[in-house]
Amino acid sequence: MTSIDKNTQAPEQTVEEWLAIRKEAGLQIDPETADVYWCHAQILDPYGIDPNLPKEYDQIGRVYFARSPKSDVWVEFNDLPEATIERLRQRMEDGDFDKSSAEQGRDHIAPLTFEQARADVQVALRLHLETADMEIEGCSQLPDGRFQFTVREYRPRAD
Repeated sequence: MTSIDKNTQAPEQTVEEWLAIRKEAGLQIDPETADVYWCHAQILDPYGIDPNLPKEYDQIGRVYFARSPKSDVWVEFNDLPEATIERLRQRMEDGDFDKSSAEQGRDHIAPLTFEQARADVQVALRLHLETADMEIEGCSQLPDGRFQFTVREYRPRAD
């Protein structure tokens, strides 16, 4: 199988190896201390790793991820044990992740990574421009933590 984006994996990793790391990390997540993040993404490819996702599977929805505190490995809820998902959903219903940074403490507010920002921007391009013909060409992080993207028109190669 094709390797995924070089920004999210070592070049020698296969998709299967990359996903296995997330499955293993998911087993280690304690739902009482986990960070939770959501974004709009492909619901059938939440990690954005399938470059050949058929057009008929192009479905955008809210996708939830969790990680252990201070970990950089985010795990999509469907890759977590059922008991972990249930407890995280209960914490979400209780408002544990809705508290302000002053109430919650900055350690529990997950910073946005390049991969997450890039995926969110790509989804926004599809949703708001109603086209998959735009792609992110470059990205830089500004001193204040925001990301600046360069977008270009995507034209598939004619082989």
